[in-house]
Amino acid sequence: MSPENKGCYPETAPVRGTWFSPTASFYLEGIIEGLFGLRFKEGGKLLVVTPGIPNDWTNASIKLPSVSVDFKQTKNSRQLILTTKENLPAEINWTLPLSDSYSVKVNGKKVKAEFTPTVKGVKVKIKIASGKKHILKIDFKPAEIKIKYPKNIEEGSAFNCKIKNADIIGIEDPGKLLTSISYTKNKADLKLSTGLMDDFLNFGQLGEKTFSRRTFFLKLQAGNFSTLWPINFKVKPVIISEDKKVTPSSGKFSTIPFERNQSSSNWLTFRVFDSAPALGLTALKDPLADLVSKGKKSPDSDFVNVTIKEAGNIPFDVEPGKLLVLSDKIHNPSSSFRVDKKAGKLHFLVVAFVNNKDVFSEVGEIIVRCAKPKGEHAVVSPEPHLIQKTLYYPGNVDNWMPTPISHTYDSFGKGWSTSPALSTSGATFSIITIDLGKTEFVESITVSSLGRMPAIAVVAITAQ
Repeated sequence: MSPENKGCYPETAPVRGTWFSPTASFYLEGIIEGLFGLRFKEGGKLLVVTPGIPNDWTNASIKLPSVSVDFKQTKNSRQLILTTKENLPAEINWTLPLSDSYSVKVNGKKVKAEFTPTVKGVKVKIKIASGKKHILKIDFKPAEIKIKYPKNIEEGSAFNCKIKNADIIGIEDPGKLLTSISYTKNKADLKLSTGLMDDFLNFGQLGEKTFSRRTFFLKLQAGNFSTLWPINFKVKPVIISEDKKVTPSSGKFSTIPFERNQSSSNWLTFRVFDSAPALGLTALKDPLADLVSKGKKSPDSDFVNVTIKEAGNIPFDVEPGKLLVLSDKIHNPSSSFRVDKKAGKLHFLVVAFVNNKDVFSEVGEIIVRCAKPKGEHAVVSPEPHLIQKTLYYPGNVDNWMPTPISHTYDSFGKGWSTSPALSTSGATFSIITIDLGKTEFVESITVSSLGRMPAIAVVAITAQ
């Protein structure tokens, strides 16, 4: 396996084995049936050839006990020499570039063929009578199709496609991307739908890059033959999801203390976490060791004050060696904390124990319960309201692996999240900020992991 693919399942499975590698027959099947397109049907009484030879190859050949094939290709012709051990009929299905005419000959004689439009070409079907050797040659002159259109199109905007050396005879839009369609022989005037990226922007930069690629088809004609020409482009959201430049935070900060002894099973030291098979994860070292080594020890507690410069100098009180791990796999997917203090923003220092199987999914949730205090003792009124934030991967959190590991072994490490991230030698931390919009009286906070596999580890919470 190449270094770029290391860290993906099944390599990361607890038990590895050679059965994860394809067998030799798998590769033979790819060459025989995929590249050369040889397949026997009707109990071995019919040979079907569907060549998959790339257009820029000049020749290719294969010899098997019962059949041999020799391909030759030029810009304007295709030749196939088919030899079989027994007298067999054959059916040839060959995809060719679009042309305004085709000359099809078998053993030097012109034969009839069926032509079907396909993507960026024409599928030619030829039936050949029984024999042991057949020479098929197809001559044509490819249409030099030239299409001009924008490669990045904003949602809701109008655009056009201009074409030369073929005529537009229709437009196919299976993805329902277009709200307005009109065309002439050489030009199509179109309008892109809105909201195409709404479901994917939560996944941040990677979601935008992955799901912005869309396609519709121009149906083109040259002479009596037609083809479907893909128009591939990227959808540009009206509001592009971009990482914001982190500026130093201002205002008064206060720690939100956890009830550290509320449930001893919730709090996992790195030694316990290191041997937790239920999570299917192994920490190479204490994830917090490097983080707390750069902090300032509190003189009257076990906490270390750590300032995260990557998040605009937000301070967190971190307890060395301890993580509040929330996961359905350890039967502890959620935890709530009493707060009872005013705040305009809440900052969460978390580690998201996620992997490639969790990509493009909701992995966690934070619910803030706000209420109106009454009197000096902050008696809560009976009119609370909730502020909810879903954590997406990628989008809100980064993979837990520290940079030295993720650069080599993992597809999604630090940098895919729109939230600030801090990588140490032990882990990659995500700093999640919830802006309450105004100063609110925060009654409680609930943090949850979502799904069976992900685990969200809360390190510290700070109110601002």
